[in-house]
Amino acid sequence: MRRKLVLFLLLLAISQIVHALEVKQITFEQGKMLQPVLAPGNKMIAFLQEQNGKTSLYLKPFSVTGGTAQPARKIYETYGKPHHLQWVPTGSGVAFIESSRAGNPGTLTVVGLDGKVQKLLADVELFAFHVQGTKLVYKKSRDLHIQDLRTKSSKKIITETLFTVTSLAWRRDGVITFAKKPLWGYPQLCSVDENGREKLLLSLTGHSQITDHLWSDDNRTLAFCDKSSNLSSLWIQNEAGKRLMIASGDVDLAGWYGKEAHFFTKKDSQGRSQIWLATFASEPEPPKHRPIPAPAEEEIYYRNTFDREVNWGSYDKTRTRVKKGVLEIKVDKKNQELKFLAPVTIPQGNYSVQLELENLKKEGRAGLVFNFQDWNNFFVLEVEPQNRTYRLLQYKNNRRTSIIGDTKTSDLNAKGKNKLLLRKRGSQVEIYLNDRYQRQAAISFRETAAEAGIWIASGSKTPVEFAFDNFQINLPKGYRPPTTGGTIFFDDFSNSKSGWSAGNFREVSANYHNGTYRIRIYNRYSAYGFLAPTSINTDSYTVETELDLEIAKQGEAGLIFNFTDWNNFFLFQVNPVRRSYQVYRYRSGRRETLAEGRLDLYRSQNKLKVVVEKSAFSFYCNERLLTKKSSSTPRNLQVGLTAGAGDRTPFEVSFDNFKVTGSGQHPGFQPLAVPNQRNWSLIFVFQPPDVNKELTQPAAPSPVAVATVGSPKPQKTASGGLSLSFYLPSGSLPLVSSGGDRWLYAVFTDDEGDVYSFSAEQRASAEAKPNSLGFALALPLGRTEAFGVSLDFSLLSFDNPILTSNEADPKGAGYLLNIAGGVNFTLPLGEHLEVSCGLGLGKYLLNTPNTLEKAGFWDEGFAAGSRVYPPGTTINLSGWSQLAGTANFGFRFRFTPNLSLAGQYSYLPGGRITQFKYSLGGPFAHEIKAAEKPHPVNIQGQSALSLGVSVNF
Repeated sequence: MRRKLVLFLLLLAISQIVHALEVKQITFEQGKMLQPVLAPGNKMIAFLQEQNGKTSLYLKPFSVTGGTAQPARKIYETYGKPHHLQWVPTGSGVAFIESSRAGNPGTLTVVGLDGKVQKLLADVELFAFHVQGTKLVYKKSRDLHIQDLRTKSSKKIITETLFTVTSLAWRRDGVITFAKKPLWGYPQLCSVDENGREKLLLSLTGHSQITDHLWSDDNRTLAFCDKSSNLSSLWIQNEAGKRLMIASGDVDLAGWYGKEAHFFTKKDSQGRSQIWLATFASEPEPPKHRPIPAPAEEEIYYRNTFDREVNWGSYDKTRTRVKKGVLEIKVDKKNQELKFLAPVTIPQGNYSVQLELENLKKEGRAGLVFNFQDWNNFFVLEVEPQNRTYRLLQYKNNRRTSIIGDTKTSDLNAKGKNKLLLRKRGSQVEIYLNDRYQRQAAISFRETAAEAGIWIASGSKTPVEFAFDNFQINLPKGYRPPTTGGTIFFDDFSNSKSGWSAGNFREVSANYHNGTYRIRIYNRYSAYGFLAPTSINTDSYTVETELDLEIAKQGEAGLIFNFTDWNNFFLFQVNPVRRSYQVYRYRSGRRETLAEGRLDLYRSQNKLKVVVEKSAFSFYCNERLLTKKSSSTPRNLQVGLTAGAGDRTPFEVSFDNFKVTGSGQHPGFQPLAVPNQRNWSLIFVFQPPDVNKELTQPAAPSPVAVATVGSPKPQKTASGGLSLSFYLPSGSLPLVSSGGDRWLYAVFTDDEGDVYSFSAEQRASAEAKPNSLGFALALPLGRTEAFGVSLDFSLLSFDNPILTSNEADPKGAGYLLNIAGGVNFTLPLGEHLEVSCGLGLGKYLLNTPNTLEKAGFWDEGFAAGSRVYPPGTTINLSGWSQLAGTANFGFRFRFTPNLSLAGQYSYLPGGRITQFKYSLGGPFAHEIKAAEKPHPVNIQGQSALSLGVSVNF
């Protein structure tokens, strides 16, 4: 076995040097597509579906570019089990073996495109057609036969001896080939003529069993499927004997595509077979005249040499820091693929992006993210310096496709720095490594603004650490961004008489301060809006500003746009503590959420921008496109600023360089002159601890443009939120088995007649003790300032020592779950303390996993010595008790609005479990016979005291 593994790895390494592989997913079927096969010419696909005990055969148009987007047509339906699908070489129909059980010998059936059914032969195991469709080779019992489909005459050409035929094919040159598996040794591929003369073609060293094989049209390249008990893989082998594995997993062959590509099927994460295309070729030689982009062709659009701290994003168990002029990223979590995006949006589709990186820990992969549209759609140029390989990946709708598979190159350094350069021109990308051209590839992309950044990925070994430097984005020389029109309004706040509201307004103040506009809020959980002293007479414009806010305090700040009055406007804001942004629309005093998402902010100045193009909006933070939305646009448009405080006040934010630009004709600066309207107002107030409930406060009419003191204070309302409590319970549950100590024994047989058994001990009595954290979930039904009602669900887990496997540790013998639900009543006694009580119903689930054992010929099941365990096969004994009443009394002391100390005194009900359920797992389950069943188990309820923490949402 060890020798086989070494040979396999050696062949794989040789093949990776000789070949370059590109793998691309073609179909994305939502329904379950079984055994898909492609018709000659690759214009049609046939596949099976199982529904309501029947198996149906469908046809569907297919193309390499469009996949299977068109509707399917059913041509056959049966209660049997069709398998080994293949098209008739003329494309006139689909052939398969139909049997009572999948994989068994059956009737060779051909279904025409018109649905006409023809039964050819019975008891067939394998078959293959001549290229003209006039003859057929098939395996029946232990023999191979040839039949002339025109005369119906047949003859035997070979009889199996010490081998088993596992695959059949008929090459275009008229040669029949078959794969056979000897009783010992590796599988072999042989040929046979119509007179029964055999010839050994090759021995497939290092492989297990060849279940399918196909030849290319020129008969020079072989594709074959190798399957073992736990692994399937697809291989390509040329006439020189060089092999390349193109896929592994739950895979099958589907058909050739030209001379240098192959279709195959592979199951996705939902268990649906999808079609992929693998293109392979010899690694191209670098062209003699392919220099890197000359300086005269491009100019720098964005560059970062990481001489100071940056904020390109953060992840859990990942450290980012700037040290000695490089950005170091360290990942301590396994199997992570992380993106760190530069704070800039690339405005067009022609650009180049480059980066220097160095592997500091040997493990891991890193590279460039480019053409980033959103978190599910982007491309990656990835290198693994330790193995000197690179590859090009596409992530589309969060599904990964290899455009260029793992490719070896001597132009990568295993140690030290590596320079990556990717040049994009429309749908073509060129890859350079350490200033040497590698290859070109075609990609699909949308003609929209995109982003680029750094990529780092960990595998099974951590930590992974890379150092990055000299990140740069270049655009073609002479590029100029499109103009957005002239300036309607600009204010750098150097003039304190420019017209913004200024003064102290009881719970908020706004003032010109050191060349900025500073808003300070004293009232917790409240937000205020301030309008610019201008109006806008165009429905297409851009509003932007720079802001500096207190990152240490909970709060928001942003832009108001498309303002009509204080009941109708749009708001774009960012929250540095939550690392989020929100876009709201206020319509008739009610708030609607248009968009929200995650982002990172700088420690100081941050630039916000909203581009309004009639009813379409684009939102930017630090020149990075966050999202695009659309909504109907009101009239009498105005713009402004907003700020809101959280639980810590005073909260302060400073704005600078407020600018409005418009497209088309505009009158320039226009003073605010809207009747009965002031240019600041309280937008909403939150009542702690629920920061998600709001009360809209319309502004009082005022004939002047500057607000006066005395804004009316809204009426506060109490609110209650979802609560999740975790606590450590104490005490134990007495358990009594009605029948006393006894052994349980059950036996079942598999399809091959082998006998398996399990045995377990049922003890007379025991005590079940808590074995993990309990938790309770409270769903609020209603709440006032003095009273609250909620629906409570709780779960407690105990050790189960009553039923235990005779081979298992009693601690792992099973568990006992108490599941309870009821109504809880809450009474607040102050700002930080509340008491509660509740009534409900509870139920127990008893569960015991037992190990199945292969019984000997004279084995009674539990009294014998050594056993044989079938892998992955277990049996569970489980039973439910009847419902019983629950009661609890508790308290909650709030440290913060979201975190509390919770205590509870509970009555856990008793119960009686009389009905036990047996459930088998694993592939051997066919029948179970229980010689004895467990006696009823009585659970004596008892009170328990628990203490823990509670989290409110």
